[in-house]
Amino acid sequence: LRLLQQAVRESDCLILVQSKSVLFRPYCILEMVTAIEARVPIVGVSLSVAGIDMYNFNLAPAFLTHLERTLEQANPGASSVLTRANVDLTYAARLLGSTVPEIISISFNPSSSRNMLAASVADIAAAMKHAMPSRVPTPEEWERHAAVVSVPSLDWINDAQAQPPLSQPHTRAPSPTPTEVMRRTWLPPFKKTGGSTWAPANGRN
Repeated sequence: LRLLQQAVRESDCLILVQSKSVLFRPYCILEMVTAIEARVPIVGVSLSVAGIDMYNFNLAPAFLTHLERTLEQANPGASSVLTRANVDLTYAARLLGSTVPEIISISFNPSSSRNMLAASVADIAAAMKHAMPSRVPTPEEWERHAAVVSVPSLDWINDAQAQPPLSQPHTRAPSPTPTEVMRRTWLPPFKKTGGSTWAPANGRN
């Protein structure tokens, strides 16, 4: 876990591949928390299958806002991974709940033509180049916000494991993992000229 966090801190940008279950996975959560703490910008890449965004943009804010309750419901045992990394779930909820829903995502359809894939990768690269660190509210500001956000029901969490969620408003154009993207478009991996690698949050569990 320490090496994972160090890799994120040394990166210039974190790619969040917004899959159906990315928010349930403790290593992805740890990567995002570490990036926000280190002021590493995050770029969202929304995985689209048959034109449907797999990531539930409508319910993700409530899930993240109440992460200390929802994570164990969605993935029993996941919180223990974060505990080993000394990440408190209430603290993680403030960092992620206030920043991840505000990320502008680029939708990526792995079934697109080669030209469409190349165009989407170019969009991702441009977004990475111009991405800025997220602002995190103070504990007092966050407490006021969290108080008015309802805890999501367990039903949608179970549904998310079984079927695609509804698509949402703020994506642009049609995402497998960044590695798959590069392989299909014959483009080199995202790597900074100076040597630090762009770090993907790729759904490890």
